Amino acid sequence: MQLPLALERFVYANDGLITSANITPGDAELWRTSVSIQPTENGARAYGLFALPHEQFLMTCAYGADGSIVYEYVDVPRDMLLALAGNLAPLISLFEVPIPRDRDVLPPVRMPQLSQWSVRDRRVYLDKLFHDAAREDFRRLMGWLGAALHDRGLMIADYPGDTAARLAFIKGMLALLPTSVRPDLTFSTHRHDKIATPARVVFAKRGIVTMRWISDWADRTIPSDEVFNHPYVKRLLSLWTGDIGALITAIDQMDAFELQVTDRSLQATLAAAAQRHELDARITAGDKLPVEALKTVLRDVPPDGDLRRAYADQLLRYAIEQRDVEAALLVTRLMDIDPVLDEQLATRLNRELALQPDGVYAFVRARVAAEPEDRWRFRLKAAALASLRVAILDGDAETVANWLKLIAREPATYGLMEVLHNGILAAQERAHRDPDLAKALITLSICRDAAALEMLLKDEALLKALPDTLGRTLREAEGDPLAVLQQYGPETFVVVLARAALHKHGEMFTPSVIEQIWKYFVGSVACNVPAAYQPDRVITALTDQQPAWLNQTALETLLTLALRDQRDDVFFKLIRQSIKVSTDTLWRLLASAAETRDEAITRATLRRLMLELEAIEDENELIDAINDVFNLLTWSAPARQQVVAWWRDFTREQPPARLGRLDKALVEHLGEGAKRPLDDLREILGAVISFRRMLGKRSLSEFADDVRTAYSVLQALSESFDPSPRRQISFDAQTIRAEIDDRAADLPLDERQLLANHFKELAAVISEMAEYRSKAGLIRRGEDVDRQLMTGEQEPHGAVDALKWMSGYLSGTQHERDDDTDE
Repeated sequence: MQLPLALERFVYANDGLITSANITPGDAELWRTSVSIQPTENGARAYGLFALPHEQFLMTCAYGADGSIVYEYVDVPRDMLLALAGNLAPLISLFEVPIPRDRDVLPPVRMPQLSQWSVRDRRVYLDKLFHDAAREDFRRLMGWLGAALHDRGLMIADYPGDTAARLAFIKGMLALLPTSVRPDLTFSTHRHDKIATPARVVFAKRGIVTMRWISDWADRTIPSDEVFNHPYVKRLLSLWTGDIGALITAIDQMDAFELQVTDRSLQATLAAAAQRHELDARITAGDKLPVEALKTVLRDVPPDGDLRRAYADQLLRYAIEQRDVEAALLVTRLMDIDPVLDEQLATRLNRELALQPDGVYAFVRARVAAEPEDRWRFRLKAAALASLRVAILDGDAETVANWLKLIAREPATYGLMEVLHNGILAAQERAHRDPDLAKALITLSICRDAAALEMLLKDEALLKALPDTLGRTLREAEGDPLAVLQQYGPETFVVVLARAALHKHGEMFTPSVIEQIWKYFVGSVACNVPAAYQPDRVITALTDQQPAWLNQTALETLLTLALRDQRDDVFFKLIRQSIKVSTDTLWRLLASAAETRDEAITRATLRRLMLELEAIEDENELIDAINDVFNLLTWSAPARQQVVAWWRDFTREQPPARLGRLDKALVEHLGEGAKRPLDDLREILGAVISFRRMLGKRSLSEFADDVRTAYSVLQALSESFDPSPRRQISFDAQTIRAEIDDRAADLPLDERQLLANHFKELAAVISEMAEYRSKAGLIRRGEDVDRQLMTGEQEPHGAVDALKWMSGYLSGTQHERDDDTDE
C-alpha cells in the first residue's frame, strides 16, 4: 500500500518551538504534555508513540545536539498507523534528517512510499521476542502483554539494550496483536525520569516511582498473576502449542472480525475478539453455545459460509424450542440476505415442522409480525396447516379449539383465512361428539368465517351437540339471549337474534334484549358479525314485516329507542304500521319528541295519540289530557295547530249532549286560569254548537226552505211597512185592524194569540240582531263592512253578520282560509 502522505510536525529545543503551518503553538504545547521521553544516556535517539485526542497520535524522537536536547514530533493519524499495520520503520525514517530549526514555519514531512508489514517480518520479531527476550517462556511473554493491556501499563526496568533493541521488543509485542488495535500499543523507549505518561509500554531505570506493573529485566520477572486475567491473554495462552506460525494465523483470524463494540478501547476490542474467536472454535467443534453469544455473533458480525450456517442453525433450534422472537428475527433476516443459508435452514424447518409444528409456527410468525413478506407468509400458512393437522388428529378438543382461536385472531394480512376455514370444516365431524369443540367452531365462525358459519348452522348434529344455553337459542329460538351475550359475547348474541327475527320468534325479544341489540345497531358498541347477521338486519326484520309476532312491550321499547336516538327511519316504519301502541308509550314518545324538538316524530305521535284521546269518555279527563298535550307543544306552533285541527273534526262528530258537556268542562278549566289554546278550543266548540242550534233538527235543505219562507215574510214586511226613497210609509191602524179581523176565521183563538207573541218576539229579535251587526264608522263605510263579511276578511259579530258571512261562503265569494293560525 502506497502512503505518500504529508504529515504535520513541530520541533522543540532550547531555542524555542517551531511548528508547521497547520499546528498552532498552543496545540503543540498541549500535545507535549502527553509525551514522556528523553535521549539515551549517551544522547542517542529515543522514540515514542503517544495517543492524542480525536484518533491522532504523536510520533516522537528525542536526541542530544549541541549541548541541548531536541524533541521532534510528527502528527500521525490512526489511518496511517493502521495502514502500516505495526511496521515502525517508516515512522522511524521520518527522523533520519534532523528538523531544521532556523525557520519560522516548518514544511510538512512526507511519508516515504513503502509496503505493508509482512507476515514474515512479524514472525521474525515475534520469534526474537519469544526466544531471546522471553527465553522461550510463553507465559512470561503473555505476562508482559497482559501488563501492557492493563490500565496500569507495563514498565521494563533496566533494559540493557539500545534503542534498536527496545524497538524490536515493541515490534514483537505488536506482532501479538490484531492489526486493528496495533496503533493503541503506545510506547516510549526511554521514559523521562520525572514525567509520567499513559503510554502502555515504557522502558525506564529502576527506582522510578510509578503505578505501572514493573518487570525487572535482569530476572525477567512476571509482574503479577492479575495480568493474566484479560480474555485476550487467556485466549492466546489456550491457543499456544509451541507453533508461532499457528499463533499468528489465529491472531489474524481475530483481526478479520471488524467487531461492532460500543467501547472501542484496546481492552474491550481485544476481549470481544478473543471471545468471538473462542466461540467460532467451539461451534465448529459442535459445542452448544449460550444463546446470548449466538445472538451477539449474528447481530454484530455474522461469519460466512459453514460457520454462519452453524451459528444460525443453533440459534434457529433455540428460537423454535423457546419461542424467542429476537432469535427468530436474527435468523430469518440472515436467511433473507443469504439464499444458500435460506435453503439450508429451510430444510431444517421442514424437518422440525413434522416434529414440533407449533414451534415452527411461532418462529415464522415472529418474522411475519415484524416484516410480512409473501414467502414467509407461505411458510406461516404451512406451519399453521401442519399444527392444525396434528391437533385435529392427535390432540384433545381444547388443543384443537386453541389452535383455531390462535389462527382466527391473526391479522388478515397473514393470509390464514383459508387455513382457518379448512380447519373448521376438518374439525366439524369431531365436534358432533364434543360440545366444547362445537361451541368453539360456532363462535369462531361467527367472528371470522361467514362461509363456514352457514355450513355449521345447517349441521343438525352439530347444533344438537352445542351446550344448552347456546344450543336452544340456535336450534329452537328459545331461551335467554342475554345469557348468550354474557357467556359468548356480542357477536354470538347478535347472530342468535338475527335467526330468531328471520324466523319470527318474538318470545326472545324482551325489552332488555331490544335495548341491547339497539346498541349494536346504532354503533355505540362494536360488533363484528357476517353481513347476513348484521344488527341492521335484525332491526329491519322487526320493522319491515309488520311484526304481529313481536310482543307489545318490545315494540314500544323499539319505538322509544328510535325516538331517543333520532332514528326517524325506524320510528316511521313502526308508527305507520297497524300495530297497537299503548297510551302511556305514546305520551312518553311525545315527551321525548318535545325534548328533541323533532317535528316529524311529534306529528306522527300526535296522530296516534289523538285516536287514543277520542276514546276517553269523561269530558273533564279529556280536556285535562288535551291541556297536557298543549303544555308539551309550547315549542311547536305547527303541532299545536295539528291538535286544533283534530279538535275541530272531533267536535263536529259529537252529539249535542256531549257538546254541552265538553263546553262545561272547558269553562271549568278556563275558570282555573287556563288560557289559549283552550280558548281556541272553546271558540271552535261554540261555533259547532251555534251552527247546530241554527239548524236544529232540520237538514240543510229543510233549513234552506225555512230560510226562504222567513225571507219571503221579512221581505213582505219590509216592502209593506219600511219607508223607501220611492214611497213613504203608509200605515192606518184602523185599516190594518179591519184587515186582520176580516181574516179572523183563518186562525183559531189560541193560534191568534200565538201569532201575536211571535210578532212581538220577531220584532225583538230583529231589533237585537240589528243592534249587534257591524256598523259603518269613520274609517269604514257600510258597503266596506258588508264586503269584508262576505269575503270572510272580517269575522261576524252577530247574527246579521253571520248571515252575510254565510252568504259569502255559499256564494263562493270566500276562498277557504285557515282561521286558526297560532300566534
